[in-house]
Amino acid sequence: MQINTRFNIGQELYVCTDIAAKQNQCSICHGYGKVTIKYESFICPKCQGASAHQPKEYKPEKIRVHKIRTSASTGGNVSVKYTYFDDMGKKRNIAESKNLLFATQEEAEARCNELNKEVRDNGNR
Repeated sequence: MQINTRFNIGQELYVCTDIAAKQNQCSICHGYGKVTIKYESFICPKCQGASAHQPKEYKPEKIRVHKIRTSASTGGNVSVKYTYFDDMGKKRNIAESKNLLFATQEEAEARCNELNKEVRDNGNR
């Protein structure tokens, strides 16, 4: 079986990133509003869960693909995930199916504009 990916390891791409959440992110829960201790989740003691409710604002961020993971099932379903490091040096994974990775900044800006319009029209996604 051969699995083709849209992008390659080492390729520079643009990802639509929620910058509002990143800028206002709690240093304890990293924007999730919860912390997990020994497999049990608790409301974040620092932000009291408020960090998870930041309004979204998408902008393109330039990244480089560090790793590609593929998986295939007996039913023929194939998934592709890309790993990259964000501008803070944190390792991130994103599925190709999320439609947030683009080869050009223009494509990413167009998609980010669509996402921002959805957020304005429908409230926080």
